[in-house]
Amino acid sequence: MTQKTAIELTIEPQQTTLYFAGQQLNVPIGNQTIIGNPLKQLPASPRETETAIMQIEDQIMPLYAKLPPAGQLHTHNPQIQLMAQLLGLETKPSCEITLKQVEDLFNRLADIIHGRPASLDKLPITSEFTLTLLILREMLNHWRMTSVIVEMPA
Repeated sequence: MTQKTAIELTIEPQQTTLYFAGQQLNVPIGNQTIIGNPLKQLPASPRETETAIMQIEDQIMPLYAKLPPAGQLHTHNPQIQLMAQLLGLETKPSCEITLKQVEDLFNRLADIIHGRPASLDKLPITSEFTLTLLILREMLNHWRMTSVIVEMPA
């Protein structure tokens, strides 16, 4: 089995940073703004969500060639920790969220974006949660990764 290189993922309000093998990559997408543009409404509209996804893709796709060939995302991000809790994974000191689980969360968010009452779900309808979920989903999909390792608070 191939040893995977840890890629530490930090998502801040204005940027996302990746740390691996002594390198640091900064991307102008954050949990408050995507390339300087905040979400205009919450929940985001379908059009606004699609625009955010396209902007995230434009920023992360060129980074794939710079990543280690056997990379594994790791994070201490509070919004991703919350995703783990929403998935029932909160009891472990660290846990793994699979791409399928991220897609399930995205589909729940998409249902709300398309009109399902937010009160019928426990997903937070905040910029931080929405943009973090979109960033994580696009990274996993476009970087051909199957999961993210989440370090939970003590």
